[in-house]
Amino acid sequence: MSHSGEKAKHQSTSNAQSAKSAAEVRIDAPHPTPKTKDSPQRQPETAAAALAAATVQPKPAIKTGGTPATPEAASAAEPPAAAPSLESPVERARKQAEQLANHLRARLKELDHREAQLNARIAGYENDMRAARLWLSEQQAALDVRAKQLEAREKELAARIEQLAAATAQAERESQTARQTSKAAEAAEAALRLERQRIDAHREASLQLVRQLMAGVEKRRQALESQQSESQKRLLAAREELRAREEALNETSRQLDARRKHIEQTEARLSLLDDELKRLREQLVAEREQLYEDVRLEKKRLEAEHSQTQAELQRKREALQKQSQKLDECRAALEQTRSELIRLHRETLEIRLATEELWVQLSAAAPPAALTRSLGRIRSRLADQYRLANAELQSQKTELESIRSQLAAQYQKLEQRRKQFEQWAARQQDELQQQANLLIAREQEVRRQESQLRDAAHRWESERLAYQRQILRLQAQLAGDGDPQLPDGELIGAPA
Repeated sequence: MSHSGEKAKHQSTSNAQSAKSAAEVRIDAPHPTPKTKDSPQRQPETAAAALAAATVQPKPAIKTGGTPATPEAASAAEPPAAAPSLESPVERARKQAEQLANHLRARLKELDHREAQLNARIAGYENDMRAARLWLSEQQAALDVRAKQLEAREKELAARIEQLAAATAQAERESQTARQTSKAAEAAEAALRLERQRIDAHREASLQLVRQLMAGVEKRRQALESQQSESQKRLLAAREELRAREEALNETSRQLDARRKHIEQTEARLSLLDDELKRLREQLVAEREQLYEDVRLEKKRLEAEHSQTQAELQRKREALQKQSQKLDECRAALEQTRSELIRLHRETLEIRLATEELWVQLSAAAPPAALTRSLGRIRSRLADQYRLANAELQSQKTELESIRSQLAAQYQKLEQRRKQFEQWAARQQDELQQQANLLIAREQEVRRQESQLRDAAHRWESERLAYQRQILRLQAQLAGDGDPQLPDGELIGAPA
């Protein structure tokens, strides 16, 4: 703000000095300085006309040979009374020349000041362009960082999906282990059935043998009462044998109890496996819900980032349009300032040319050849100045066109990057949908396996209950068959 105030103050001071110099540039009171647009061109003509009018009478006569008379001869030929009238116009012309020189110096100073302002404005435009390029590079870096974060998030989702697949495979392996355990239990139950059949056959044979022995003892007791002592011994021997067989049956019963305990332990392990399967199923459901929630949040975040990116691209597009419009305005102002500067240079050179011509006319000492060369040099300098100004203006136009093309290329790159980001977001959404479909398929497969395991567990439970009822029935049959025929009231096959 202070810099612009100083500029305005400096410009007002320069304008005041220019106006003061323009007001002072006059020959006498009857001829004021014109205020029209072509006043700098008419001012040398007015000065030359005034000088010609002032030097009409004191001009020396020209000889017949065509050469002008010398100043000494002119002064000698004129009377002494004409000297004051000759000095007055010359003095006025000299004052006018000094005023013109002061005016030219003021105009040159103003031109230098305006050129400095123009250079400052060009430097400001260059700073704005550098700031715009820096801003574009920062935005490009921010977009790259965001793309890397999205890639890291994608890798994290892939890792979680792999962990879920590993958990599913572990559940399948445990289910297979449970099936193998069930098959082993079925084999053990088949062996148990065979063993019970063998025991039943042995028990039946033993009972048949006992019946036969008891019948023989009864017959011999009725037939041979005299041999009671011997028969008693034999009966004792038979009882000992029956006790031994009963012990064998008890041992077989203990083995059956051990097998029953083994079956119960197997059932307990199956129950633990069921609990573990339920825990895995609950964990799978929780992970699935968490994954769905993560997918939903990720989709929501991607949509938010997409909308934010769209808004950011729109802001960048508007900023680029504003920068382009600002560059157009700057270029128009620069061209206007450049044309004004060229016009001021042209006016200055024309004024200098008129001043030099005036000095030549005042001095009247330079030969025509030197005057012609001086005028040629002035004209060549003027042409060089025009050429340099046009070349510089052309270079400025070329630079502005280059900047415009660079901005257009950057805008195209940003548009292309926006399209790539939209395509990448669409691909990510498709992949997430495919992963969700795969998870749904795996969930259905796990549910099917759970249903199969549940049916198998129910089938095993019903078979186990049937085996238990059969074992109890066999034990009851053994106990009922052996109770009435034992003399000492002991149960055959009862647990020890």
